Amino acid sequence: MLRAGTASRSLTFVVFREEPEAAWRAANDPVTMPLDADRLIATEAKIGNVDVFVGLPAGRFAGVADHPLSRILAEMRARERSVSDVQLPSPPPAGGSRGLVWARVRIALRGNETGDLDALLDGIRRAAAGPGEAGEVDLLVDMATQTPPRRFLGAPAGDGRTASSGASLLRPEELDVVAQAVRSGVAAAGSAPEWFVLAVVGYAHNGFEADVLEELAAQRPGLRLAALSTALLHGTTVVFLLGHQPGHAAVPPDGVTAPVLRFRDAEALVAEWAGAEALGRRPDDEAGALLRLHAVSSDRPGTLSMMLDELAHRFGLAAATPSLPVWFAHTEVLEGRLASTRVILRLPAYLARERWDRSRLDGVERAVRQALAAERGTPDQPGWSQVRPVIGLDVVRAAGEAAPAEVDLRGYDAEARRD
Repeated sequence: MLRAGTASRSLTFVVFREEPEAAWRAANDPVTMPLDADRLIATEAKIGNVDVFVGLPAGRFAGVADHPLSRILAEMRARERSVSDVQLPSPPPAGGSRGLVWARVRIALRGNETGDLDALLDGIRRAAAGPGEAGEVDLLVDMATQTPPRRFLGAPAGDGRTASSGASLLRPEELDVVAQAVRSGVAAAGSAPEWFVLAVVGYAHNGFEADVLEELAAQRPGLRLAALSTALLHGTTVVFLLGHQPGHAAVPPDGVTAPVLRFRDAEALVAEWAGAEALGRRPDDEAGALLRLHAVSSDRPGTLSMMLDELAHRFGLAAATPSLPVWFAHTEVLEGRLASTRVILRLPAYLARERWDRSRLDGVERAVRQALAAERGTPDQPGWSQVRPVIGLDVVRAAGEAAPAEVDLRGYDAEARRD
């Protein structure tokens, strides 16, 4: 599963083992993509990941063809490397400035691909820098979770671009590309259809993401890349893209509309224009926070819903707001029917003001883990799994201090939780 979106709208792509229930289909009205089992490519087991973080100047969007992400993905295609997923915008990595907009590219390492890592990293560095962009792009690469990412381009956080080298809570508004573009004057407020929402799905192959961006740039040369989420899911690759084209009108001045998008070996399930007003903005995002959840558990129906319900219960959300808003979610099924899930949730302002130390988060982790363990049942029950769930929970922080929040926090008390 992959879920990504803006403050008010989101896209979710799910691969089911069997047909979903009729009630679920009626409630969600999904766009279906028939899959040919003979065309699903088995994914080769990976031995590790390389996480590439690209920091870009905030307040402006590069064209799809000229974007550093497009160049990096094209480099991976030329080297026949497998891209597991892409996330733009992404929380800043350790050592990354919160004053930049960050993208993350996860490259899967297979057994025979460790011998030329130096050449791979050099190719990524050259692709990220691009022509005439020296000093404008930061590049960090993380190859081991136990050590900080290695910097290839740019200056460390705390060099003057941030208020301090310490870390503070990252606010949801800092990852809201629509709100930031409207605030900076790059995009128009209201209903002007300047934003392009695209969902493309196809059978997985190396370079799929680069092919989609290349073909999109050729067919929509005026489009700028604002957000991108991709994932390799059960032999398919899904691409969610948010583009921005200043001055785009529902009816062009010359009356000639652009032709329908066509992709080789891929299908556009969603392709529509929207205004900033429709994409939305949460009033308390300027003072909220982001919660990051990583869980590894048995692949059982309802596991993700149970985790979110338990989090809502532990944080004391009222019945009128039964769960925390999901900003990003990615679930992949590993060998042995294990599900690895990464979720980023929005915390409202009244929760962001509370104390967030490690002891409190450890208590919530234990409660979620116990709830999942209880759901496993006993060995004599159907569907029992011997897998013990692993839960990791943290509040997202970034180097430096965020700009002062403009939102009025009065009223964000226990009673206001019912709004």
